[in-house]
Amino acid sequence: MQGPLHVGNIVQIANHSQHWRDLFPAAEIILSISTNEVMERIPQHERTGEERYKISHWHEPNVIASNAVNVIDYNCDNVVLAEPTIPLPPIKPTDGPNNSSFMINAAKAGLNAASRKYVLRIRSDVIFLNKNFLSLYLENVDRPRRFRSILKQRVMICNLFTVNPFCIERLPYHYSDWFNFGLLSDVRNIWDVPLMSYSDTLYYKVNPHKRGSNFREVNFNTRIGVEQHIYTSFLKNNNHNYTLDFHNDTRGTIDSLKVLENEFIIADASYIKVLTQDRSDYLTFDWVDYICIHYNQWKKLHTTSPADYRNIFLDKIEKSNEILQKNSGTADKIEREIEEFSGEVEYHGNNKTKDLTIPGRVILPIYKLILVPKMKRKFEKDKIAFFEDSKNKIAKKVYNISYK
Repeated sequence: MQGPLHVGNIVQIANHSQHWRDLFPAAEIILSISTNEVMERIPQHERTGEERYKISHWHEPNVIASNAVNVIDYNCDNVVLAEPTIPLPPIKPTDGPNNSSFMINAAKAGLNAASRKYVLRIRSDVIFLNKNFLSLYLENVDRPRRFRSILKQRVMICNLFTVNPFCIERLPYHYSDWFNFGLLSDVRNIWDVPLMSYSDTLYYKVNPHKRGSNFREVNFNTRIGVEQHIYTSFLKNNNHNYTLDFHNDTRGTIDSLKVLENEFIIADASYIKVLTQDRSDYLTFDWVDYICIHYNQWKKLHTTSPADYRNIFLDKIEKSNEILQKNSGTADKIEREIEEFSGEVEYHGNNKTKDLTIPGRVILPIYKLILVPKMKRKFEKDKIAFFEDSKNKIAKKVYNISYK
């Protein structure tokens, strides 16, 4: 388990540690903490029993947090603290800080502490409700591999954020980082990568997006996505020739799918019963169906010539094109609109007018995609009224960025 530990999530982490212990009584459970605000190790000479950790001095009055520390201490074979680091600038204009450095360091620390043959490296805010992932892994791990292999065995990843490079976000090598299950040596190999560079996170502050980028693809500050950084760094470390000069560099599309076919197993979140309280909306969004690659599509890769990979996704490509047409068409059109924009565009609602900012012209179509149908209709009817009535923090942030 890897992630931050603070007062706001320590009860969840304690419950998750108990859940994993219930599911796998004999497993080695390691909590790798990226940032720690509430727990400290008890020095050996001060221990009076088997307890190894305690609540930090500043949080001693918090009985619930103190009890949560005891649950973590009881269930985890080891608790390790990742090498300290700092956040990077946001990946997208509407995002919070880029915490990829914390994730990479926590993954390394946890994997270095692991000692069993197989490992499940997973976000600490994510659990599986059953053991379905094991049968799925065993069913697919020995599939014939058609291309030169990097890993000793395939490693399982989630369909969520394993992005289809043929569809609306054309991001090659964007494989999910929510979890990895496989041989410890292979998962260590994947995460033996450097941190993202500061210059890469600011790339599109000074460089134009590729001509023809669509409305979602122009919403990047970073040269490549975090997942792309992790997995292409892994490929580079293993002498695999790939092409990815920027996030939607489609020259790597076919090769990225060959790597996906050869080195990984996709597990659909719905099948292995992935549950996350903090990001549960991702499990129900309709965009998951056409942006992400699913297990059945991954299976088809094995019996399809790489030259014909695109044919597997024709229905998803059609759906993506429909969405692009509804949201300002191609990015080539968006670029022209931005160049011609003079601040005269206004939205009218409730007798109010507000000027739309240039970032707003990109952000609003993206924000509309994540709304449920009822909220989407209200948004389309009167955007100003929608935002002024909303109490959602993200909505308020989108509103402040999009309007003068």
